[in-house]
Amino acid sequence: MKRTFTVILAICLLVTATAGLGLYAGAEVEPPPKAQIPDAWWAFETWTGNGTSSVTLGNFINFEELLHSDDWRYGEKVESFNYTVEEVNGNTTITLKEEYLKTMDDEAFLFSAVFETHIVPLILHVTTQKITIDNELFDFGTWTGDGNIEVYLVPTTPNLYAPLFEKLIYNGEEVNSSSYMIHGGMSGMGLASVMLLEEYLKTLPDGEHYFEVYFANVSGSIKLKLEIKTQDTSLIASQKPNDNPETGDSGFVVSAFMLLSVTGCVIITSRKKKITQ
Repeated sequence: MKRTFTVILAICLLVTATAGLGLYAGAEVEPPPKAQIPDAWWAFETWTGNGTSSVTLGNFINFEELLHSDDWRYGEKVESFNYTVEEVNGNTTITLKEEYLKTMDDEAFLFSAVFETHIVPLILHVTTQKITIDNELFDFGTWTGDGNIEVYLVPTTPNLYAPLFEKLIYNGEEVNSSSYMIHGGMSGMGLASVMLLEEYLKTLPDGEHYFEVYFANVSGSIKLKLEIKTQDTSLIASQKPNDNPETGDSGFVVSAFMLLSVTGCVIITSRKKKITQ
């Protein structure tokens, strides 16, 4: 009886294990979630109406698909005939074809490059027509000698995006890119700001200065104003020579005047004496 029970128990355990193996073999094992990179954006070349637009991604391989939407984490699949993908030495270059780009309006578009292990956010700026911004003057404010200074470009006409920045001009010459920084938010969709760095500011004299900033989607330039005031004018005024004589000097003038007066009286008296005689 005991032996029979042992055999039945062994058979039950074998059947249970076999069923478990079969269930496991037939189940779909979900792959680990892909790593998302929300704080870093790669930008396609700004498209101005002709040709293709590309972006090169380093250290990402095994490309799967390209998504397009208003939210980089989700979106509609871009048909593969609208772009090409080239993987060389661990770098992946995605190129959007001209026919596909011509279907887009002038604005910023978000994409997602889906790889085997990562989802990489991308951004594309389309600027086929330049906008005109009239009478826009942005003011840095006053720099007093320390730190950097920044101005935010918030115009009446929008779309001054940082990736569309071209150059900064001062006194007819382009300012070296090491002298300033262009900011525009993590996504590159935020409005641009221009920051002049302290080392460059120290090379400018006190007074008012005017710059011109150029963007790929703006006709002409946008003017920037900066005032530099590193010296205390009130202190300079206090050190200016005083036109009024000091107390000691005025005392000398009075004494001299009195002396001359007394001398004059003596001379007059002596003359009267001569006339009397």
